[in-house]
Amino acid sequence: MKLQLLRNWLLYLLVFLLPLQTVYILREPFRNGAKWQSGTIMIYATEVLLWLILLLSGIILFKKNGWRRLIGKFKIKERNFLIILPVWLLIFWSGLSIFWSIDRPLAFYSWFKLLEISALFLIILTADFDRFKVYWALVLAGAIEGVLAISQFVSQTISANKLLGIAGHLPAEIGASVVENHGFWLRAYGSFAHPNILAGFLVVAFFAALFLYLKEEPIIDRFLAPLKIGLILIITGGIFFSFSRSAWLALVLAYGCLFLLLFLKRANVDWRLAGKITVALALLAAIIFIIYQPFILSRLAAKTTLEDISLNRRERLIEQSYQLISARPLSGIGLGNYTAVIWEKFPNFKTNENQPVHNVYLLIMSELGLIGLVIFLGWQAAVLWLAFGRKNYLFLSLALALIIISFFDHYLWTQYAGLLMIYLIFALAVKDDKILNNER
Repeated sequence: MKLQLLRNWLLYLLVFLLPLQTVYILREPFRNGAKWQSGTIMIYATEVLLWLILLLSGIILFKKNGWRRLIGKFKIKERNFLIILPVWLLIFWSGLSIFWSIDRPLAFYSWFKLLEISALFLIILTADFDRFKVYWALVLAGAIEGVLAISQFVSQTISANKLLGIAGHLPAEIGASVVENHGFWLRAYGSFAHPNILAGFLVVAFFAALFLYLKEEPIIDRFLAPLKIGLILIITGGIFFSFSRSAWLALVLAYGCLFLLLFLKRANVDWRLAGKITVALALLAAIIFIIYQPFILSRLAAKTTLEDISLNRRERLIEQSYQLISARPLSGIGLGNYTAVIWEKFPNFKTNENQPVHNVYLLIMSELGLIGLVIFLGWQAAVLWLAFGRKNYLFLSLALALIIISFFDHYLWTQYAGLLMIYLIFALAVKDDKILNNER
């Protein structure tokens, strides 16, 4: 019992510390005078927590069941098998891809990340823990990131902090993510490596906060409603100041999808609370638009010089991915080897331009071929189907938000924090919840 309690609190801590980017670098390659970021091999501080969780979970299962029943404990009943099988198939196929990768250490590193997070996915599905503590961990971490994001945009500076893994940025620096509007304005990074990753995490935190706000509560807990609204607004402000268009789009579409599902399925939800938060968000959006209209229009119109460069780069990356897919359509080039293969084909390529294609599905097909993509899509389809069948509409909507983001960026596949986000949310989406999922 004590081991299980310790394991659970380590899980809550892992979720809370998900934004922490403190790392120990094992390999730091340089190409053409600059750091090859996608080729860097490193261990995140939070991975130590993840390993402890996996170790404790194994000990707990062994003490309860012994070796003979240890594997049987992971046997998933009924339709849950549909989401477990693709996870193991993806691990198997991506592991095989190491053998035909040109950079095998990098492929093994990417495979090991996928393996450990897949193991966590299984633990979340099978373990008994307080899911509300997980949601609160996401919300509190999101609120901290939201405050940090707002302060970064207001001050227009990001101070480096090696302990927290935060790199320094200024709007005039080459390579900094900025918005162009009568000058360059630094986008908020939070504690992440890029504003888009910050925005993706804050979208996750937003829906976790919305879940806590809309759930049925004891009367004494209703005093927390204003606090929850405040946390949602802070998180929303952080999403805005990231200036991530994919996150903006995902948030709006997923929010609309959620309430459409709740209405059509007659879900047990307090519509007065839903109305209050919608009005609060609409007022915040109106205030932000009035104050920052030029910045918003600059991002949406995408007609500035920087936006043209960004769009042209994305188009070029898509063309590159088609070339890689055409060369090896079934097997792919190997997990994590996208930029390594580009280096091999174009050794004089500029380091800052050698990036993975900004589309998770094209990237997976490039690295793992059609076979890997079919497995991954099968897993996502099974998760969505089971989440819908179990009427877990809020986390179904959040899963859809992450899928939308996947069409416009790669960090949900290439970054440790991104993988952790998508596997965590997809596990929660199919876990049986009795809140916001009961028809009247």
